[in-house]
Amino acid sequence: MVDIGYDLSRVNGAYYEVLSNRFTLREEAEDGAAELEIYFTAQADKQYIRLLKEHDHILTYTENRKCADGIILEWNLVGSCNRGAKVYIIELKTGIGVNTWKKVKKQFQGATFRALAFASTIGVGPVEQIYYFTAFTEDRQMKKSQDMLEKQKRITGIAASKRLWV
Repeated sequence: MVDIGYDLSRVNGAYYEVLSNRFTLREEAEDGAAELEIYFTAQADKQYIRLLKEHDHILTYTENRKCADGIILEWNLVGSCNRGAKVYIIELKTGIGVNTWKKVKKQFQGATFRALAFASTIGVGPVEQIYYFTAFTEDRQMKKSQDMLEKQKRITGIAASKRLWV
């Protein structure tokens, strides 16, 4: 691995913000308007950065131009920046269904490209873990399953046992 050293000044400051251990992630698009409070356990030796402008296609060489709503990088300030880096990728949706997951997977993939490129540019790495989160208010697939069980119960008087959570 090539170590170019940590230097946040390599990146235009309009594309990131340094975070405390508590912040709010907002999605302002009409189809997915949401707000999510995020808290990390306060640790003096950790640095958190959120990537901004997720709708700017800064990696123009990639085919996938999608991106999740939130990308947060975490790494150790004490010792070497080149160990233990983590990435948290978050997508906010009003509802999730089978078709929505296809879109979310593309957004996760695009966000992963962006996070790894950013970490490499500022000299943080290797990224050891990437966590993917989807926050939503309505589980459309679960609702369909529950509706089918209710319909079956009305027709037959009993509902077959169906495991709804894995």
